[in-house]
Amino acid sequence: AFRALLTPEDIHSLRWAQVWFLMSQYASMLMYYLGTAERPPKFPASISYTGTRGIPKYCFLLLWARGWCSVLSVMLRVGDVVILAFAAQMVATGFVTLGFNRPGQSARENLFHFVAATAYVANHILFSQVLNIAGAYRVVFYLSFALTGTAMRCTQAIKASLGLPKGYASTPREWDAMLKVAAARGPS
Repeated sequence: AFRALLTPEDIHSLRWAQVWFLMSQYASMLMYYLGTAERPPKFPASISYTGTRGIPKYCFLLLWARGWCSVLSVMLRVGDVVILAFAAQMVATGFVTLGFNRPGQSARENLFHFVAATAYVANHILFSQVLNIAGAYRVVFYLSFALTGTAMRCTQAIKASLGLPKGYASTPREWDAMLKVAAARGPS
């Protein structure tokens, strides 16, 4: 029903929103690895980590907000109250997830970030149905979500087997120290 109401201009705006959202991820990651937030950069590092401070964070938030402006302009024209409310809470969840995440935060703050990030991803699953996104794209998204979860569980299992702390390394120095301990202990 929603998709049937879209004009060619709406579709154009949604395509641009996709570009803005992708650019928010790629540009902020590029800015991070160019050393604008810390030197040396941590590698590998998640989007959640690379977008925690400095130019990468503001680059991410600016481009992400621009993407949402494109989406919301269409939602305001075509969406009903339920769709608008859902989109508004999705923006709020995303902002909380991304805007308040920082390196070196407490275990409680990490848990809050994890829960908010999971909710934001779940929102994408529902929103892709509202937008009637092609099934192939949804399957790829679901698989990437499952792969991320699997990688996180595997990381925890490896750390436990090596006697490393459960928490995530918050700096490149902490990450290097964990890698040295893991290399010294070797595979179990």
